[in-house]
Amino acid sequence: MIQAKRQDPAGYINASYHHPLNQIIEFGSLVKQPEHAPTEICVEIACLMSFGFGYEVSEELIVYRFARIDERSHDYAWNHATFEWCLRHKDRFIPEDVLVLLGYIRHIFDETNDLGFLRRGYSRMLREAHAHNDEMLARLEAAAQLREVEERKREPYADDALGFAFSQQGHEISFEQLFTVDALKSEGEAMRHCVGSYASRCGQGDSAIVSLQRDGRRALTIEVHRANREVIQVRGKYNRSPSGVENSWLVRWAEAVGVVL
Repeated sequence: MIQAKRQDPAGYINASYHHPLNQIIEFGSLVKQPEHAPTEICVEIACLMSFGFGYEVSEELIVYRFARIDERSHDYAWNHATFEWCLRHKDRFIPEDVLVLLGYIRHIFDETNDLGFLRRGYSRMLREAHAHNDEMLARLEAAAQLREVEERKREPYADDALGFAFSQQGHEISFEQLFTVDALKSEGEAMRHCVGSYASRCGQGDSAIVSLQRDGRRALTIEVHRANREVIQVRGKYNRSPSGVENSWLVRWAEAVGVVL
């Protein structure tokens, strides 16, 4: 039966599930049975081995679910053509190349829906597959680094609040220390100045940034030297200087929290 299936390689897919395991073993294809592997997996491996694939390569092909595509599915043409290509080059397959090669072939087919690429030789396909795999790994690494950067932006650059928080209920005035890169960026965008670029000096422990808000709206941005709690600069929107009223708020805040103006 298996010999007949060789004339139609992809046809073994559905039939393999109905082969009694003892027939496959008697045929001499299955040299060993994987521990705890279901019977149908053993049958699939045996079928692949009957076509001339080594045991380890057959096992990798099964891991890729290479033999589990219904004849009516969209992937049947891909599976049939790819299997023909694999048969032509079966003597060159090694287990480490299976997933790289089939992943690349799957990628090309999904992109072009054209099986003409299967006329390429094994060496060329393997080079392209590894190049594609390296590119995808580089993209994944870059994406992971970007996620890490974005997550870091939301993390505190300083865990220690320096006691700069202060509010004056009568005038709805509040002073809030900004702890994250995102908070600095939002402050800079709202106030139209460059405090968003101060993340490095804040992260190094040189400066702390405090936002003065009136009635919930940003009014002033204050940079304080962390070591001696001395105000370095105060800027309003578009880098304007504080007004007389705002200076009076600054004086009360500095006295309350122990900051030197």
